[in-house]
Amino acid sequence: MPAWHLRPRSAPEIIDTSIQLLRQHARPLLLLSVVLMIPGAVFGLVNALVVGDLTALGEGSGTLPTIQAGAALLLVPLGIAGGCWFIVAFGALVGAASSAYVEGTAIDPAEALRRVRARAGVLLGSGILTYLLVVLQLVGLMLAVIVVGGMFAGVIGVVTAAGRAAGAAGAAAAGVAALVIGFATIAGALGATAWLVGRYATLPAVAVNETLGVRDSMRRARELSRGSIARVTGLLLLVGLLFLVVSIGGLLLLTAVVRNAVVASVLLSVVHVPLYAVGAALVTVLYYDLRVRHEGLDIELLAQELSAEPTLAGHSGR
Repeated sequence: MPAWHLRPRSAPEIIDTSIQLLRQHARPLLLLSVVLMIPGAVFGLVNALVVGDLTALGEGSGTLPTIQAGAALLLVPLGIAGGCWFIVAFGALVGAASSAYVEGTAIDPAEALRRVRARAGVLLGSGILTYLLVVLQLVGLMLAVIVVGGMFAGVIGVVTAAGRAAGAAGAAAAGVAALVIGFATIAGALGATAWLVGRYATLPAVAVNETLGVRDSMRRARELSRGSIARVTGLLLLVGLLFLVVSIGGLLLLTAVVRNAVVASVLLSVVHVPLYAVGAALVTVLYYDLRVRHEGLDIELLAQELSAEPTLAGHSGR
């Protein structure tokens, strides 16, 4: 991509550019996405075979599926291995998308996986540490929400009692107040989660495209998001909502059609293939957008192109 194509983009433009990037380089990016989802598909198959058919719960079985100790010993390491593979393979997918976005050609899947091997340790280390850090912060956030929610529950109890004493109108007002506070709490929790994740949204692109260590990559991702965290948070909320709608809707539809947990698990993995590719393209476009905004990357690349033109012209004239 010529340097003049790199410019600050709004959130809708970032989404549109990501989709266009996938459309223009669909074959290599989707192939890498298939490679990415294979361990997850295997885990889903094993989980469905070991735990059982969850659709039976809706048919009057009345019993929850149980997991034996032997099955847990199989599922836990398989899940960990699948998660580690996802981090590394998603890095390869982001690397291919970065090549497509900046250079105009996406590297083939084999080359992308070969290149990411040198950065696998950084991807795993920074990815796992970021996950643990975000989970720890979310736990602290949820404890705070529980405390504040308890205080609001006491207030609502007093308001409800007063509303009942005041009659039907007061009781209705108290009920509306309780609903508003409940929705506000849920929205606040989702927004806080997106904010925490948004600080590290570009981490895969940083780990793949820059020669930094684990801690420096995490710090670099935070620095890139600084000053744009509200926009990044809103973007993640929108994309996360779309991902949930497609995933949950696909699962419900597939379960209703095939009536088999194993088949539904395989088909749902296929549904996730384009979602992963879009996610990698989104991380890539967001990474370069933040570098353009905060570091003037577009001006730097344009200066390099202009300085290279006389050399190329003089060489061709000999």
